[in-house]
Amino acid sequence: MPTITCVDTFVIRSLHAALALVFALPLVLASLSGALLGFARESDRIINVDLLSAPFSSAPVQRIEVLESVAQKQFPDLKIVETLPAKTAFDSTIFIMQDVQKNKYEVFIHTQTAEIRGSRLAADSFYAQVHRFHTTLVLGDVGSWITRLGALGLLLTTLSGLLLRRQSYQQSLSARLHPLLGMTAAPVLLVISTTSLLIAFSDSPSTWLHQLHTGELFGMPGRVLWVLASLAVPLLVYGGIASYRARKNPNALHTKAENHHV
Repeated sequence: MPTITCVDTFVIRSLHAALALVFALPLVLASLSGALLGFARESDRIINVDLLSAPFSSAPVQRIEVLESVAQKQFPDLKIVETLPAKTAFDSTIFIMQDVQKNKYEVFIHTQTAEIRGSRLAADSFYAQVHRFHTTLVLGDVGSWITRLGALGLLLTTLSGLLLRRQSYQQSLSARLHPLLGMTAAPVLLVISTTSLLIAFSDSPSTWLHQLHTGELFGMPGRVLWVLASLAVPLLVYGGIASYRARKNPNALHTKAENHHV
């Protein structure tokens, strides 16, 4: 197995630092919004409880066809394109409706009483707003390319960080945190960055690819693990700064230790 020379290490370390410096801000923003996106739907339920939740009723559950007719009667100019049945007796049934300009709306109906709880533009949901920030940084096409380059930066930074994992210059606690946390989060970060690029450059990415990107493919444990890995990115940025300072001033720690003993 080939070994990494000092020159190779210097080149990889320089590349690792340059990538981290260039992509630090978009990576932190994308990772934090990605972590928030992991449970954005549950957060939406808390924020908009009147829409998504249905008060208890002893009335029998209405058939979907009945609820569809109520929604269609209330919004005759819209077309139903998707139906999301209530998962529990305390959830609203949601109809995704679309106008002639292809704008989508969410209509919430009480599954038992057929009462319309309310409606909103699909783009106004908490999940949609976080997703828009996560994928475009609210900068349109420019933001889309920034996040794509950020995903590429995350992929290359993670790979180069794995090659540097056994360096011994990190001595402070914050500096030692960087390689330790990086090694722990690396498998998930590699999956997130790779699937992000595949989704970004695919005309019609498959559902399983989206689920792999968010961790939903592995159920609740996967979602939690993916969120934790996303939250690790800001800590990795901080640890990288500490590592850089440790390399630039290696005697500072020894001086502090000597002063402490004195």
